[in-house]
Amino acid sequence: MACGAGPAGEDEGSRAQRHKLFNLVQAMRMTGGVEGMVVECGCYLGLSAFVTCSYLRGDGPWKGEGYHVFDSFEGISALGDKDGLDDARIPIGKQTRRAGLFKTTLDQVKGSLAEFPSITFHPGWLPDSLAGAPDGPYRFVHLDLDVHEPTKAALEYFHPRLAPGGIVVMDDYGALRWPGVRDAVDTYAAARDTRVLPLSSSQALVFAG
Repeated sequence: MACGAGPAGEDEGSRAQRHKLFNLVQAMRMTGGVEGMVVECGCYLGLSAFVTCSYLRGDGPWKGEGYHVFDSFEGISALGDKDGLDDARIPIGKQTRRAGLFKTTLDQVKGSLAEFPSITFHPGWLPDSLAGAPDGPYRFVHLDLDVHEPTKAALEYFHPRLAPGGIVVMDDYGALRWPGVRDAVDTYAAARDTRVLPLSSSQALVFAG
C-alpha cells in the first residue's frame, strides 16, 4: 500500500511523523460520541486518512461513509507573502517550497484507501472545491495544506460547522517551513476568541466554539 507521509526525505517513516499520527488518533478519540462527518484537506498519498479511517472502522464493517477528502491532486498551491516566500530565515528542507510540491493523483489515493470505498473525494483547489462540501455538522477535521490561503479558507469553512465537542487538527502550525499556516490559524482564532492548543509535534488543536 503506497500511502507515505511525504516524498523521500520529508519525514517519511520518521519518529516525528509517528508522533503526528499518534496525536491525530488521540484527537479523534477525544471526539468519541460527537455526531458529525470527518474531513481531511490535503491528503498527499493517503497515510493519515488511512490511519484515521482504520481507527474509525475498528472491528466493524464501516467503509468510509461520512468521510470526506479534499485535495487539489496538483500539489500545494502557490505561496504568497504570508508564507514567507522571500524570507531567508525559513529552512530550505529536503524539498524546495514551491507550487506543485506533494503532487499525487486521485487514483493513487483511491488505491491507498481501497479498503474504504465509501469515502467521498472532492478534487480541486480550495476554496473552489468547498462548493461541494456538505454544510455539516463535522466531528473531526484534519487540515494539512501547508500554505496560508487554502488553510485560511478551509478553517473559515469547517470550524464554524463543527459539532459541539468537535476538533480541527492543524498540521504544520509550528513548522518553520510553513509560517502561513500559523498566521492563518492565529488570525482566525484571535478574531473569534477561539481556543488553540499547540502541540510539540508542530500540530495544533482548534476546538469548537
